[in-house]
Amino acid sequence: MNGIRTSKDSILLMEKRPAECFEEAYPIGNGFQGAMIYGNTENDRISLNEDTLWSGYARKDLFGKNCAESLRRAKEHALNGDCVAANEELRSNFSCYASQAYLPLGDLTLSFTNTQGRVTGYKRTLDLARAVATVKYTRGDAEYTVIAFASHPDRAIVYRIEARGSDGEPIRKISLKVGLSSQLYSKTYTLNGLLYMEGECPVSSEQNIHRCERKTQYFDDPKQRGIRFLATVDILTDGRKSDSLNAMSVSNASFCEIRISSATSFNGYDKHPYTHGRDFRAICNSMQENLSKKTFEELFAAHVKDYSEYFNRVKLDLGSDKKASLPTSERMCRFEEGGSDKALPALLFNFGRYLTVAASRQGSQPTNLQGIWNEHYNAPWQSNYTININTEMNYFPTLGIDLAEMYQPLLQMISDLSVSGRATARALYGADGWCAHHNTDLWRHTSPVIGDPRYMFWNAAGGWMCHHLMEYYEYTLDKRFLKTTAYPIIREAARFYLSQLATVDGYRIVLPSTSPENAYKVGDAVISVSETAEMTMAVVRELFKNYLRICEICKLSDDITEKVKEELPLLLPIRISSDGRIMEWYRECEESEVNHRHVSHLYAFYPGHEFDPMSSPELYAACRRSLEVRGPEGTGWGLAWKTCLYAALWDGDAAYSFIKKQLRLKRDKGYNMLNGGGSYSNMLCAHPPFQIDGNFGITAAISEMLLQSELDTVHLIPALPSEWKNIKVEGLKAKGNRKVSFTVEDGKITEYRIEGSLPSKILIAGREQ
Repeated sequence: MNGIRTSKDSILLMEKRPAECFEEAYPIGNGFQGAMIYGNTENDRISLNEDTLWSGYARKDLFGKNCAESLRRAKEHALNGDCVAANEELRSNFSCYASQAYLPLGDLTLSFTNTQGRVTGYKRTLDLARAVATVKYTRGDAEYTVIAFASHPDRAIVYRIEARGSDGEPIRKISLKVGLSSQLYSKTYTLNGLLYMEGECPVSSEQNIHRCERKTQYFDDPKQRGIRFLATVDILTDGRKSDSLNAMSVSNASFCEIRISSATSFNGYDKHPYTHGRDFRAICNSMQENLSKKTFEELFAAHVKDYSEYFNRVKLDLGSDKKASLPTSERMCRFEEGGSDKALPALLFNFGRYLTVAASRQGSQPTNLQGIWNEHYNAPWQSNYTININTEMNYFPTLGIDLAEMYQPLLQMISDLSVSGRATARALYGADGWCAHHNTDLWRHTSPVIGDPRYMFWNAAGGWMCHHLMEYYEYTLDKRFLKTTAYPIIREAARFYLSQLATVDGYRIVLPSTSPENAYKVGDAVISVSETAEMTMAVVRELFKNYLRICEICKLSDDITEKVKEELPLLLPIRISSDGRIMEWYRECEESEVNHRHVSHLYAFYPGHEFDPMSSPELYAACRRSLEVRGPEGTGWGLAWKTCLYAALWDGDAAYSFIKKQLRLKRDKGYNMLNGGGSYSNMLCAHPPFQIDGNFGITAAISEMLLQSELDTVHLIPALPSEWKNIKVEGLKAKGNRKVSFTVEDGKITEYRIEGSLPSKILIAGREQ
């Protein structure tokens, strides 16, 4: 097969004006640091983030006093069929504390003083092939170029501006003042030619303060102090450099290069960041010292080499209408109006791959609700980890786009949760094993948060997390990982769910449960607690099967093996309601919100793989009917999940219709929980507000439309839209540690290549070969 030449309009974001807000700026990141590039020509800023900058500290006192007794009463109510009473019991007595919040590091401010003359020829770009943001414009007789990137090899944000005359020679036209500011408690100062910002995080999130804790955020007692941080800025220039108490200035320069390092005292989820924190000052200064030994060219070359090794593994050519010269926002508007732009979905796909490498690297924290890019002190949903869909969706595409290294932060968090979740299982459920609820944070919070049972009371997060352990094995065939890492975590999760099973109408169910964030009507009451819910049972069915598969593959047996074998066939199966839909709760009932954003009851179809369209046509028809009733709209991530589900249904045209919705240009930054989904001009997902999971979900959906697989099966173009008649794909990853490439001409596969062992079954567009 001939190699794919990537069209420029599938790897380049571009605008012809500076960003006016966070949702228009371009994100760069190295997994540990995030930055947003605005590109203003007079008063500019770079929003800065550090992945371990969170409120709070390691604690073990996060359980309500009467939770265990409350759960016992709720179970009795549910067993007696009184779910209204069960709902009220849990609402009143089962919640604990909110999770902590991901916080912004601050802003690097750039105030340009040599700003005479009108700006012309302005262009701002984000090059996905090299992970480089650029700004170019002309003012007077000088042409200015800004280059910004986030280096993973050197753990730094690098920003360089240079000025050249019309003859291409350097010209001394740059004068600016550089500062640092933060919404957190901090001080900024200069020392030995560097600019420093040192500070401390609050001890609690805003949500906890408003609802249950004292308003004091900072204490003198070391045991009640939070994460400390340091950011350092070094400036290299050929101009005159000077400093004041809290800023640095450059004048009469042809170039100015800014290098930003940062570090925190975070030393692990189970260690106090103040009394047992890392020496963040020494770490940050060491990074800055190493930076000082390298030229810009060396930093840039190392960055591009590191990033490209990952990004270049996969290539997608959907064709091109040569739209690279148009601003991305204009391309999106024209596409929504029906204009042809073949490369725009590929650009969205490549942007998701770019964000994966930029936000999740080995040793970093996993991507949260905003990835690693958050400007708010009190961010939407605290910019935490919502683990009833959103964190999981962040990693939907990672293995299929051949980025297993970027999966490591998620695997580490699952390992952490399996430890911290033991105390939650014991304290709240009187159970062995481990569990987690719908939120977690840097400190691996696993208890239910404050609030309503519709989101608070959902203990299936641990089971869902175990799905990712099995996925990692199936893609990599790493048997050592399966035996030493996945097996003990999955075993202990299974142990917990065994303890929660009860018999109702002859079936074994997890009692009681909810369908994440959804509710139904019982008379005049609107409640969420049911005897059980399909999503919970789907997670447990999958978990038990995966546990037994591991025992078989690794020839293992333990004290729960026979019990799991005994319980598995007794578990409540997936059921179809009288109106032809998948039943969401234990009983048929009237939803309070028919078009609810979550489609949790369809977990068994995606991301689960309990069935397939050929062997279970009735269930797939019920899944389709469920999606139709849920409606064609949704939040940004909701659209992405529906796209994934239509791909699982092998319906390419329906999936493509949702990709088009994801590409709608949105400017609304408020909250829309029903039908506001789309993308901002920088292609970040609009929930709204900004939430990054939709970017990853839609990337996974496009991958699933092109390739689906099991250990023994590779399925090419299972959900190819009729509009994608001539495409080329290179390097997608299939389960069984296989790499797949193929060409489609006039809607049909003309050639394909599978690297690795050949599967026992190959399907093309639903037909076995």
